[in-house]
This record gives sequence, structure tokens and C-alpha cells, in this order.
Amino acid sequence: WLVQFYGVGWCGSLPSISPPTGSTVTACPGPTAPRRAKPGCSRIVARKGVAVHINAFNFPVWGLLEKFAPSFLAGMPCVAKPATSTAYLTEALVRLMVQWGGLPEGSLQLIVGPTGDLLDRLDGQDAVTFTGSAATAAALRANPNLIAHSVSSVTTKT
Repeated sequence: WLVQFYGVGWCGSLPSISPPTGSTVTACPGPTAPRRAKPGCSRIVARKGVAVHINAFNFPVWGLLEKFAPSFLAGMPCVAKPATSTAYLTEALVRLMVQWGGLPEGSLQLIVGPTGDLLDRLDGQDAVTFTGSAATAAALRANPNLIAHSVSSVTTKT
């Protein structure tokens, strides 16, 4: 489940959605509340895709952890793609995380080297995050499959 936060708008207009069994969700004020922006309102949206996290050479550990944590908490399996030049550090981290045994099987996967046609297999339920060069960011933004299937969250940090 992915929790989306809305900083503006009327929370009463959001559809009623039942959280998973055992989950606790703080509800937004109902229609009896004054009509004004309600910061911090949220709604739960099921997401069935995968989060692909592409990281730069200078963020082999922190880059993975900052992107993996929210995806993992939202219940999305993650595919990490570190820069090839520093992938050995990311691989060591992933190995330690898997050996720890606290992650469900398949929740974190690692690709080292070329991704092949991975980006061509994504659809609208998937998300892509990116940290790296402006040139690679431009190539990601222009990927026909990502555009055609409205793959969400193609973000960049340069």
C-alpha cells in the first residue's frame, strides 16, 4: 500500500478506501469540517508494481537506503541498480541485508551492470527513481515505454 500525502485540497472529496486488515490510518476531517486546505491528509492506494532505483557512483550505500526504505514500507518490491563503478559496495550492503534475514524474499533485488530491456518491461504500476547525470536523466525522461505507460516518479538529482 502506498500512502500519498496531499498538502492542499479538500480531504472530504477523497474516496473512502479501506486499509489492509490490522493497519491504522488517521482519517482526514469529514465533510462537516470547514472547507479549507487540510495539510497532511492522506489516502491509501494499492500499488502492484516494482520500484526501480538507479543510483549514481557517489551514493552506493546511502542512495540505495534512502530510496529502498519508503518503497519497502509501502510494500513495493525494489530493484536496485547502482553505478557499475561502485556496485561492489552496494552488493556488500545488499548481501548483509539479505543475510540479516529480516526482509521478505524478493523485496530487494540487485542488478549490477547493464539492465537490458528492464525499462521496456515497466508499466503504470511501477516507479523509477534516479540519481545521476543530466544526460542519463534526459535519456530516462525520453524512454518511449516510460512515457507510454505513464511510469511514475522519474525523478532526478544531479
